[in-house]
Amino acid sequence: SAFEYEKSLNIEKVEQMRAMEKNLVSLAREAEKLRADVLNAEKRSY
Repeated sequence: SAFEYEKSLNIEKVEQMRAMEKNLVSLAREAEKLRADVLNAEKRSY
């Protein structure tokens, strides 16, 4: 039925959004780590 079809589309969208969210979280973590590395490198250079 149309409802079942819509429902499966929604489930797919939600799963895609969850995956995107996970990617964003890991990117943010990576950026945080890089920022810390840069700060440490700057401290060492003084």
